[in-house]
Amino acid sequence: MEMPAEFAKIALYLRYPLVLMGVVALLVILPGVGPEFNKNCREAALAVDEASLDQAEAMYRKSLDNFKAMGNKEGMAAAYTNLGFVYQTRGELGKAEAYQLKALKFYEELGSKEGMAPAYGILGFIYQIRGELGKAEAYQLKALETFEALGSKEGMAVAHGILGDVYETRGELEKAEEYSRKALKLNEELGSKEGMTENYGNLGIVYKTSGELEKAEEHSRNALKLHEELGNKEGMAAAYTNLGFVYQTRGELEKAEAMFSNALEIFEALGYKEGMTIAHGILGDVYQTRGELAKAEEHSRKALKLSEELGSKEGIAYAYINLGNVYETRGELQKAEEYYRNALEIFEALGSKEGMAVSYYNLGIIYQTRGDLNKAEEYSRKALKLSEELGSKEGIAYSYDNLGNIYKTRGELEKAEEHSRNALKLHEELGSKEGMADAYTNLGDVYETRGDLEKAEEYSRKALELYEELGSKEGIADAYENLGDVYRARGDLERAEDYYSKAKELNKALGRKAP
Repeated sequence: MEMPAEFAKIALYLRYPLVLMGVVALLVILPGVGPEFNKNCREAALAVDEASLDQAEAMYRKSLDNFKAMGNKEGMAAAYTNLGFVYQTRGELGKAEAYQLKALKFYEELGSKEGMAPAYGILGFIYQIRGELGKAEAYQLKALETFEALGSKEGMAVAHGILGDVYETRGELEKAEEYSRKALKLNEELGSKEGMTENYGNLGIVYKTSGELEKAEEHSRNALKLHEELGNKEGMAAAYTNLGFVYQTRGELEKAEAMFSNALEIFEALGYKEGMTIAHGILGDVYQTRGELAKAEEHSRKALKLSEELGSKEGIAYAYINLGNVYETRGELQKAEEYYRNALEIFEALGSKEGMAVSYYNLGIIYQTRGDLNKAEEYSRKALKLSEELGSKEGIAYSYDNLGNIYKTRGELEKAEEHSRNALKLHEELGSKEGMADAYTNLGDVYETRGDLEKAEEYSRKALELYEELGSKEGIADAYENLGDVYRARGDLERAEDYYSKAKELNKALGRKAP
């Protein structure tokens, strides 16, 4: 099984479309610096929307040169900020950080709290994307403190909301809920439906992460309702996406597909390529789970094409991960490894710890499948270390799964059971049926190797039940094969052959090598 590659990043970008657009508007329409600058910035902002980033960069640089000639520090700060947004959109986070730090320096020299507050927040957001959550927290707390000094409830609401997201990513769900609820309260006082939609969406993700799927669905539906009232189609698409994640976690793949398809339809109508990229990637994951590999590849390639058109390095890397997953399932390990390594190279250049963790995880599976257990353990431990640094329960759980499999193959059954049980506990906390099924499969393997055939059958049947609920052909095939092993060990060759035949039929349909 593959670790879902896109969850956190997709959620991150979909949670704050209104916040980011609001910040852009604040910085682009800058009073007191002349109509020509504002005209250039409006045109450049439109160019960014159209993904014409070269044009946007040229316009902002022209404005920067003009402000330098005038010695206008406020204008220079605004131009640096907008150049930072261009590089952030491209996925060049190092350059984005450098320009935002230049802007912040000017605002600090000017003593402009109005400029410093959003600058702190933007830098915090960049660090959040990179996975540098300590820095992200520090800068968002500075933003919050400065907004409080200014008495800006709107800024305080934004900072509280983003801090909630940082804590959710770390796995500090109580803090995440606390800050998201503070943000919600402020937006209710402001009468800001736009802000409330973001906060409901955030809380939905917090509850999804904690495995409280009913609350997750409730809050995501609240967000959807407000977006509908506001006529905010982009927000509706984000809410559909978050609802899709809830259904995907529950194993209700038809409902998940419907939600993700609704999101894709809206993004296509809006001509919003970033959203289309995300939706195609998620749909590819749904079809991957179902074993519909041709559809999975089709959607992943569409996501790749759009990411290339946008110049989104991160989008390209995640598309590579999804395509690697398809080839891995087909048994084409050389192609799969090539895609995973291409993704890893990009994530390393971007400084994306989360992306690197996913790449290491998948490379670990490749080496495990080939029988190179030392390399498999090396890559799985790298994935585990990064997931622990990020506080990602999902990443930790899947890394434990991998390590449990490696120890089982080596014959270190106590370690194998320990890691598989740790994985199961986390998957249960997250409400992840697919993860639980994987852990049950691994535990069934351990007991079968020990000769405890009763427990081996029990866990293999639990796995089969969940895979059937999910419609996961790959998982069902693996469970059939494991049950075949149990009956063969018992000497019941007729039932063993029946399960092996079922596994063979499914593997053939998937294009996998027969057991």
